Amino acid sequence: FENCLKNEYELDDDSIRELKKQPILILFDGFDEKSIDNYNIFKHHGLREWPEAKCLVACRTRFLPASYSQFFNYEGFSQFQTLYVAPFSPAQIARYIDRIVLVDDWTSKKYLSVLEENPDLKALVDNPLILKMVINALPRIMLNKNMANTATKHPRIDYLPDFTLSDIYGAFIADWFVREKEKIG
Repeated sequence: FENCLKNEYELDDDSIRELKKQPILILFDGFDEKSIDNYNIFKHHGLREWPEAKCLVACRTRFLPASYSQFFNYEGFSQFQTLYVAPFSPAQIARYIDRIVLVDDWTSKKYLSVLEENPDLKALVDNPLILKMVINALPRIMLNKNMANTATKHPRIDYLPDFTLSDIYGAFIADWFVREKEKIG
């Protein structure tokens, strides 16, 4: 953590010493993406030297071992809470879509209609991040799906979802690259 402050934010040792005395929130995002065998976040980052720090560790708990609390206990620093992002309810999904519609010819009614017609897709959007990605990516996905309507399934496949996370990620990333390219001209 201190190396990050020095290298990324160009803080000197005196500034870091002063910062250690201040109330500070340290965010560790993507903890589940780390190889965590015998990894203790407090010990690894020397957080014992940060008595005023509060830490927020963001991750997908379904990928952590059942005994993940061991990664957060360290010499008296055993206070932690596990909090979960609650899935959106159908009413929250509708409100969110109403507020964030991004494409002129895609109304919130059209988004909700596509979700109702596609249970696989609807099952994914109770996750706030996936919902945001779907809102961004759905116009591109639908355009691609309409162009590929001639595709056929293998005869031994009884069920093939119309939408996959791969479709959503691919369209979201493609749109992101287009927006970034437009920014740089």
